[in-house]
Amino acid sequence: MQKITSPESFFGFTLGEDRKIARWDKIVEYYKLLDQQSDRIQVTEMGPSTEGNPFLKVIITSPENFAHLEEIRQINQTIADPRGLSKEEIDSLVQKGKAVSVQSMSLHATEIGGTQMAPQLAYDLLTGDSQEIQNILENVVLVMVPCFNPDGQIMVTDWYNSTLDTPYEGCNYPSLYHKYTGHDNNRDAFAHNIVESKYVGDILFKEWTPQSYFDHHHMGSYGARIFVPPYKNPVRPHTDPLVYNELSLYGANMCYRMEQEGLTGASMMSQFPGWGHYGYHWITNSHNIAGMLSESANAKLATPLYIHPEQLEGNHDKSTPFYGQQVHFTHPWPGGWWRLGDIVKRQYCAAYTVLDTMAKNRAQILFNMTQKALRQTQRGADSQEQAFLIPADQFDKGALRGLLNILLNQGIEVRQAAEEFQAGQAKYPAGTYVVPLAQPKMGVVMNLLGRTLYPDNFWTRDLSGAFTAFDTASDTVAEYMGVEVLPAGAPVEGKFEKLTAVQAPAPANLPK
Repeated sequence: MQKITSPESFFGFTLGEDRKIARWDKIVEYYKLLDQQSDRIQVTEMGPSTEGNPFLKVIITSPENFAHLEEIRQINQTIADPRGLSKEEIDSLVQKGKAVSVQSMSLHATEIGGTQMAPQLAYDLLTGDSQEIQNILENVVLVMVPCFNPDGQIMVTDWYNSTLDTPYEGCNYPSLYHKYTGHDNNRDAFAHNIVESKYVGDILFKEWTPQSYFDHHHMGSYGARIFVPPYKNPVRPHTDPLVYNELSLYGANMCYRMEQEGLTGASMMSQFPGWGHYGYHWITNSHNIAGMLSESANAKLATPLYIHPEQLEGNHDKSTPFYGQQVHFTHPWPGGWWRLGDIVKRQYCAAYTVLDTMAKNRAQILFNMTQKALRQTQRGADSQEQAFLIPADQFDKGALRGLLNILLNQGIEVRQAAEEFQAGQAKYPAGTYVVPLAQPKMGVVMNLLGRTLYPDNFWTRDLSGAFTAFDTASDTVAEYMGVEVLPAGAPVEGKFEKLTAVQAPAPANLPK
């Protein structure tokens, strides 16, 4: 068996070491080396980033699974949409299928821990021979995006190195760390304005439709050491309840394992609400995917930060009003030096725990995926709206095409009327687009096209009584774009064709 190069020997230091950051070009080189050395990994360049750097997709599983990877992928897609299958057919797919975990790292480039952690996770999965790792490789396909923002990773690494041994060491990068979106690349999960979002959307909504998605982030420095699922209240009403139960399973196992390993300061069900903006870790919940994020307390990039115990504080909200032991925050960190290595250890533990949980509960997780799809389809069939109708004769045809592409890129089923049709007492012309709610992605459709009523209740009022929301209360994209969308309000009957692509109009013949 060929020897596999360790991260320490390749980079010349331990990833997470004080005052050192591995740069993206070297990390890419390392993954390509692993691809040559191991039959447990497949590394693919999805294409160039916004500024021309490699955007990687890394798949890790057993050699036996790689030999049947396309079959596994097809089974996984059918499990995500089992409409029309018998119970026996579903049971057979669950028996043969593998659980799929998609994990992405360092979407925000100053949140460096995830990308520094990922090579060590890959190495351990490629070289480990424990029963636990063998079980993960046999039962799980890990699809990893080791850096969501390669351009920003390079910018921040170069900035950090340029400030070492100066008064500015450890300060945040002083400009946008994505050319177009900066920090708001995390708000691009439904529109796909930037190419990095498109790559991840293709993985999640077209290629794999995993059972879980985990995005690794950082947060402020003076509270819990790491936030893990489940989210705090409020939650979105159109998400299948099984998703929230799965989030509790994953998060409880993360906290349990961190406590076993002496990694204090883990907090769950706090700070980050289940009703947040439609970034990838939130929108996936509406896709029946258990969408999670971790949020690790910041150091000063790779420079240690000393935190006095009296500096530690709660979130000043109803989830964690004070810093101290609580049922969802069982072992508070006492203060002291906080390092990048501490972040890497906790993110590694959280990422690994998701894989271990999925391996140990593979059949149940796959069965849950079929049930979420069927239950959401039935909820849509029983809904008051029934479907959303998008007239073809819109004032802004470009905006219409943009909206349809957003829906298709989410994997949402869209049809177009081949002839005049009727919904209730109203008739609609041929060419009208129809988005049925009787489909597994009912939750996404309702949030993007339906009327959103953000709650005003105990959970949306802070300790002072002020009304709060995390970024957005609504993601009703059709309203943002000025496209008319009508709830059908009755069963839709007629002849329809499935829409697979939106054709741009032919260029006009301009006068010479």
